Amino acid sequence: YQQYYNDALEIAQAKDRIPYGAFIGGQIYNFWQDADHVRGIWRRTSLESYATGNPQWETVLDLDALAASEKANWVWKGAQCVRPAERRCLINLSDGGEDAVTIREFDLGTKSFVKTGFKLPKGKQDATWLDENTLLVSREWKPGELTESGYAYVVKRLKRGQPLSAAVELFRGTKKDVSAGAGVLRDAENRTLPLIVEGTDFWHSKNFVIGPKGNRRIGIPEKAQLVDMIGGRVIIQTQEAWSAGGKEFPAGSLLAVDLAQLRANPAHLKPTLIYAPGPREALEGASAAKGALLVSILDNVRGRTLVFKPAANGSWTRSSLELPDNSTIAIADTSHKNDQAFLAVTNFLTPPSLWLADAGSGDLKEIMRQPAKFDAAGLVAEQREAVSTDGTRIPYFLVQPKDIKLDGSNRTLLYAYGGFES
Repeated sequence: YQQYYNDALEIAQAKDRIPYGAFIGGQIYNFWQDADHVRGIWRRTSLESYATGNPQWETVLDLDALAASEKANWVWKGAQCVRPAERRCLINLSDGGEDAVTIREFDLGTKSFVKTGFKLPKGKQDATWLDENTLLVSREWKPGELTESGYAYVVKRLKRGQPLSAAVELFRGTKKDVSAGAGVLRDAENRTLPLIVEGTDFWHSKNFVIGPKGNRRIGIPEKAQLVDMIGGRVIIQTQEAWSAGGKEFPAGSLLAVDLAQLRANPAHLKPTLIYAPGPREALEGASAAKGALLVSILDNVRGRTLVFKPAANGSWTRSSLELPDNSTIAIADTSHKNDQAFLAVTNFLTPPSLWLADAGSGDLKEIMRQPAKFDAAGLVAEQREAVSTDGTRIPYFLVQPKDIKLDGSNRTLLYAYGGFES
């Protein structure tokens, strides 16, 4: 046990890990923990410094120092900064790592909490910015006002300077729900779409647009999500087949709906297709930059990053980023100020790497790579296929020495996984 523990701790505290960054307010932010920063530090640098692979960091918030000064057992649970200026952020702090959090407003310019700013006392809750002076909050407003699953189901609007008792109720789910909360989609031009998402069970949800005359149900399948917005087009990701606007769309599609049309008639949408999976493809996710939508897919279990750009009459152009093959590729973050994005790439024989992409031009640059943890020389990774009893061809990867003797005596570690739509 002790050896496993020591190995795991060494990996977790290694200073040569990639410090994955997020685009916030024209700079790159990273939350970092190691042996010297057990609770962690939130820090920032310029994109130019970050892209050198050896960034010069400025500490924005030292959680170890904060916990010591407040005599609290603070654990970082993330930050959400209000667009478009991204000067103020909501910081989520947990007492010892529990689900309940305290939410406090933080000023990035002064690197301090706002004394008269938003502060939501500890609770199972979630808050999102509607604008710089307004929050949409779901929480346990009254003792016991949680679902049977233990999450909030009452959403209210809270204005700056208001006590919690003055918040205006916008939505009330039921105790049978998993949860209910609010979200706000926002594009680079600061068009907004405030939403309520009522999770009726683990897989299904109902979506509502918040408007001046109340909430109106959005006519998308219960296994579909509104994931982003770009150029006044709302992006929808589906996990089930959908018939809408006189067209049929397969499960696993990515669709767009005009924001004005959604607001005018949310129950009867007229979506246009951005992406539908081929026979051996699977949609993983999408994230919008300023003028380009980056889409992550699996193509025969190999990672691919596609780029879609809005074109005339609701259409889209398609291209792809040429990243290393036979890899897992994730969209780490996208910028709303331009078309830049961070992409995380890893495969069986190459250490994890971070790439800076310009989705507008297609330019790519590897900016960081973790040092190798084992010697991959003499090894090869190949994709093969196994044939199931019903004839289905199942792709798999085989990692082995180049000079291995195929005599049936080689001990093999076999991994298989299927579930959660994978």
